Amino acid sequence: MLSKIFLMKTPCEIISTHFLPNIRSRLTIELIENFNFSQKQVSKKLGLTEAAVSQYISKKRGKEIKLDQKTEKAIKILAEKIAKGKIDDITIIPEICNICLIMRKSGTICMFHKQFEKIPDSCNICLRG
Repeated sequence: MLSKIFLMKTPCEIISTHFLPNIRSRLTIELIENFNFSQKQVSKKLGLTEAAVSQYISKKRGKEIKLDQKTEKAIKILAEKIAKGKIDDITIIPEICNICLIMRKSGTICMFHKQFEKIPDSCNICLRG
């Protein structure tokens, strides 16, 4: 049984593949629509290429994944901190990690993960945070 767990994707792999693009997309849209950032400003602030920002805006990248209210609120709070200059560029990284931790603890990652891989019901790796 243990060997199957090691063969599964880790929560961080699921996050980086599926959820991180979604977080970046939502931050991009939030900064542009609610704080009048330009694509170039978002690109610089989030450390993304302008092409990536364009893809997030056009929903070619970071497609919608249903997130819980705590995660949505955390994304909006982070966008506001960025827009108001209350956070420096390096501090954005742990803030995004905190958003991922919120998703793990809420079970969002587990539910998504169980749709695509055979995971034992007893698995609680994501919830450990």
